[in-house]
Amino acid sequence: MIGGTISVLAGAGACHDNHQVLGNTVQDTFTLSGATACAGGSASVDMHGDAATASIGLRGTSSGNGFGSSEAAAQVQFTDHWVLTPPTGTTDSIINIPITITLEGSISPGAIFDPSFGRFMDYNLTISDQYSPFSPGHLFSAIGSVSTTGSFTETFSGSVNFSNFNSTALPMTAVVEMSLFMPALLEGTVDFFNTASIAMDLPPGFSAVTSSGLALDFAQAPASAPEPETGALLLSGLGLLAFRAHRRKPKTA
Repeated sequence: MIGGTISVLAGAGACHDNHQVLGNTVQDTFTLSGATACAGGSASVDMHGDAATASIGLRGTSSGNGFGSSEAAAQVQFTDHWVLTPPTGTTDSIINIPITITLEGSISPGAIFDPSFGRFMDYNLTISDQYSPFSPGHLFSAIGSVSTTGSFTETFSGSVNFSNFNSTALPMTAVVEMSLFMPALLEGTVDFFNTASIAMDLPPGFSAVTSSGLALDFAQAPASAPEPETGALLLSGLGLLAFRAHRRKPKTA
């Protein structure tokens, strides 16, 4: 599910442009743009999302008097469920998979945000196990804000423990959630169009597809055995895990 909201104004509100695609819109690719200009001011926003590469991007510009005569605000959202398939014969276990979250962008020199918000942009990039997202090690995320000008290049490395029940009824599933939010840019450019993304280093023999069946082509990790725990322990907690999954509600932007 990919969507977003754009709001831009110029000329102290004399002209404006607003667009919205609900964040729960089911689609594999997404683009949205908005722009306005009048009375010596201008503002624009471009955003995108792509399920096959698990990436989103956001770029906004504003040119006015620096005190709110022009303003750009936007949010792009992404949610997907990846189905992970281990090699045939893999036993019930907890399998640890390395994760890489990448965020790159820049804020132009002299850019100004609305002081009431105190930052240029928020980011939330999260991946978790569908069946036990609140258990230790079953979630990895990069969450923060960007409040200074200049370049921002960050790679967040971690891992997630995924529950493998060796069952078609409960396939190994990753929940992927991403959001970029620019609350109010008064002057300058916020460019995080390329890239915010989440990737896995799948163990040999594993495959992954999006909820709509698109193949996810992640680089293969170095040959190493998964990290299994006892099947008996895993199965004993199955009822609780299923209950948690049922109770889990989607995040609200």
